[in-house]
Amino acid sequence: MLMVDNGLGVTYYHCSKYTMVNMVSNLRAQGIEPEDVCRLLIETIHRLQATEVSKALRIMHESGLTLPQILTLHVLESGPLAVGAIATRIQLSPAATSHLVERMVCLGLVERCEHAEDRRQKQVSLSRRGASLTDRLRRARMAGLSVGLARLSPRTRASFSRSLSDVLGELPRPVSEGSV
Repeated sequence: MLMVDNGLGVTYYHCSKYTMVNMVSNLRAQGIEPEDVCRLLIETIHRLQATEVSKALRIMHESGLTLPQILTLHVLESGPLAVGAIATRIQLSPAATSHLVERMVCLGLVERCEHAEDRRQKQVSLSRRGASLTDRLRRARMAGLSVGLARLSPRTRASFSRSLSDVLGELPRPVSEGSV
């Protein structure tokens, strides 16, 4: 399993260590270091959203939430999870995550209920208020990226889109909720 921090939280992928080693080896054999691609990707995202990132930051600040709480909201967008699965994904201890979830329940951002198949386990899911906040954050980030992408020529934007589609076609899909 591969764990990737995408800047919004940690995402898990089904991917053997052998596959990852091969991917890195292939890049290096072509004279392309993965670290160089990372630098390009980070710089690209930075430039795309340079003028509009403040709106998403303002929403995060106004929410009064901590970064782990915001990450938890994003993790729960894919569906309900047990506290232990949330802890694994945001890289906090189960005890710290349990306290975090309790605070978020009190704020009305998440809901906790019994697991449908195992009543001893509690499932945590987004409340309407939590879903609304994550939607506002996503729309603000997308608006910022859209402004940056609009500055590209149609030819470059089309090429960029094809490249991203190729990249997504080669990357493993994130692990589903029950797998972690």
